[in-house]
Amino acid sequence: MGFQQKTGIEIGWEESVGLVGDEPWADRGRGWAEPGTVPWIPEDMASASIGQSVVQITPLQLARAYAVFANGGWLVTPHLAAGDIDWMSPEHRTKVAMKPSTLQTIREGLRKVVEAGTGAGLNGPGIPAAAGKTGTAEDSTGGPDHAWFGCFAPYPDGKIVVVAFAQNTPGGGSVHALPMAKKVLAEWERTRQR
Repeated sequence: MGFQQKTGIEIGWEESVGLVGDEPWADRGRGWAEPGTVPWIPEDMASASIGQSVVQITPLQLARAYAVFANGGWLVTPHLAAGDIDWMSPEHRTKVAMKPSTLQTIREGLRKVVEAGTGAGLNGPGIPAAAGKTGTAEDSTGGPDHAWFGCFAPYPDGKIVVVAFAQNTPGGGSVHALPMAKKVLAEWERTRQR
């Protein structure tokens, strides 16, 4: 899905690879303790499964993951570019090992979030049918939570992926990040309809 690695975008050393913690990582000391002193516990797996605690990703990494859902299972390499790029050409993509049924379940779940869940605020005039998910992430420094919203549109065959991130803004993704994504989708739809 593109986590724990550079995305391939032309910014080099400045790009973070992020973190998705696991048992070997915990055994090595979690980056702050002596190896073997802070074992992996069931709560770590629960937290990781919802993107909390032992998960640190960048907005661009999340956008790549949403592109996998939007395009039918291909991890694309983003580029800084002027003009159109065929993102689905072989040099810009890699097939993700995922069962088609798993991909479809994820896509349907993301659509349900926008139809009647925490992402329902995305709906409205001038907004294409979309699939997405709100999110709240802990600040590792102990500050206020971060708000996320990731989506693709139009559903089911996405042509655009939007990830919005609002740093240290308690209230969750539907309050702070979703409205930003909605503005992007509205503008995209407006220009697409010309």
